[in-house]
Amino acid sequence: MNLTDVDRRILDGGEGQARQKAMELLVRYGEIMEAEELCSVTWADLFCGCHAYLDVANSTDFDKVFSTMALCTQETVPLKRMDAGCICYSGVEPDCTEVPDQMFMSPEKKNLNLAFLSRFVDAGVILSGNCIPYLTGFVPVMGEHFVSCESSAVLFVNNP
Repeated sequence: MNLTDVDRRILDGGEGQARQKAMELLVRYGEIMEAEELCSVTWADLFCGCHAYLDVANSTDFDKVFSTMALCTQETVPLKRMDAGCICYSGVEPDCTEVPDQMFMSPEKKNLNLAFLSRFVDAGVILSGNCIPYLTGFVPVMGEHFVSCESSAVLFVNNP
């Protein structure tokens, strides 16, 4: 795969450990897909919060869970800041902070969720509180590249 000088610097760890792990994951995926190069992503619809299926990470430590689930590494990598060139938007998060008992969420899980969401906000993620991002302005224009964890957003944004 052809990498730019910036891509290579990130892959070599020159932009921090979190970016390095993310780039390693992207390069592995790109090689499997036989991609010739990477593209710039301007929008990212992210999975945020403390969902029950994150329990497979066996931790309540944000950085451990983020490393395991988002970066696919057993190393604990602190999330500091999202890239300034990409709008990071939370299209999925447990929206249980107002009525956690109706969402079958214990007070401990509610507090953990709030702590996780706070870490994402501190890293520059815009929390939406919904799972339909294109209804709240998440609409990349023709030619922009995006990533999404929402199946309906993938269909919507890739529709000509």
